[in-house]
Amino acid sequence: MKKNLLLLLSSFIIFSSCEKDEIEKKDEVSNATCLPTEINYDNNNYTRKFTYNTESQIIREDIIDNNTNIGYNTFEYNANKLIKQNAYNAQSTLKSYYTYEYNSSNQLIAEKYFDLSNGSAIEKESFTYEYSSPTELKKSSYFENNTLYSYRTYQYSNGLMTKIQSFKANGNQSGQTEIEYDNNKSALSSLNPIIVLFGTTAFPYQKNIIKHIVKDANGQTVNDESYSSTYEYNSQGYPLKRNENRLDGRIRSVLYKYNCKE
Repeated sequence: MKKNLLLLLSSFIIFSSCEKDEIEKKDEVSNATCLPTEINYDNNNYTRKFTYNTESQIIREDIIDNNTNIGYNTFEYNANKLIKQNAYNAQSTLKSYYTYEYNSSNQLIAEKYFDLSNGSAIEKESFTYEYSSPTELKKSSYFENNTLYSYRTYQYSNGLMTKIQSFKANGNQSGQTEIEYDNNKSALSSLNPIIVLFGTTAFPYQKNIIKHIVKDANGQTVNDESYSSTYEYNSQGYPLKRNENRLDGRIRSVLYKYNCKE
């Protein structure tokens, strides 16, 4: 009996030790930081590839359509703030650029788009941004030729953007978007949030969208813009694949590649 008890105790200690090692390994893996290096849409139909500097800032984005490089963007920084984006075609000709302005809290407050197609820089579009907290948008406004065209307001719950309301310049509501998330890290969660690269939806991009429902001004669901998504994850907890099912019946897949550091 004593011998059996010792064997049982020994087995328990070994099992507990293995279990502890396994937990420590899982904890260690979960602390990895992964930066997206490639986002592939619909089986190579469209791919975005990202290059980083030593500060983990995106300095170049290559755009590939059906396995052909159709252009690229370069990014300029002042310390930790993105101040300019340059857009080149496949022949490395500068076609346009964006400039960015910040408030005293280092939040992006203005974005301006300049077109160079006629040989000189002409401002065509601009955006302004307002915030309700350091990581929560309150309002974004879109201007064409310095004239207000439309704007959006944003609502959050527990740090996640859950509702977007869209308005025309005259204040009439043109639609709204409702968003739900999972509890896992998004592909962009390790990046300094960049609105100009990934848009305002889901800013600051910490979790993955599992439901995105768009409604028009009459409250009717817009099926070709509404979808639900499921995800497959890597060992570090970041999504490797997103399976998107649009309400109009279309199915879309998005694949992610990373550079991960423990």
